[in-house]
Amino acid sequence: MNKNLQRIIGNLWFWLGFSLLLIVAVLAIQNVSRPAVTTTTPQTGAPAPAQSVPEAAVQSVTDYLEAHSDSSAQAVPEAAAQGVMDYLQAHSTGPIITDPAAKSVMDYLQAHGNEVP
Repeated sequence: MNKNLQRIIGNLWFWLGFSLLLIVAVLAIQNVSRPAVTTTTPQTGAPAPAQSVPEAAVQSVTDYLEAHSDSSAQAVPEAAAQGVMDYLQAHSTGPIITDPAAKSVMDYLQAHGNEVP
């Protein structure tokens, strides 16, 4: 029984040492793979203010809205509508109104002496 107990204790120390070595190796690998923290700002005692960076999706929506909400931007009519308007102007006729509400407004304005194309 004495030899058996010595073997068990020997195996216990072997596995305990192996486990400790494995833990140290894992910690060393984690420490090496972590990026180094470097400070390029002088330490004045006061913490540097954090930089605010907007989220990319929010920034792109904001940029789109700013680009398309400029009131000084030139409004370009649709090519087909511009072609029809050019044709009507060339033939000296007013625009053809098919909407009954718009037609009644145009007739009212013409009846009261307003110059309507």
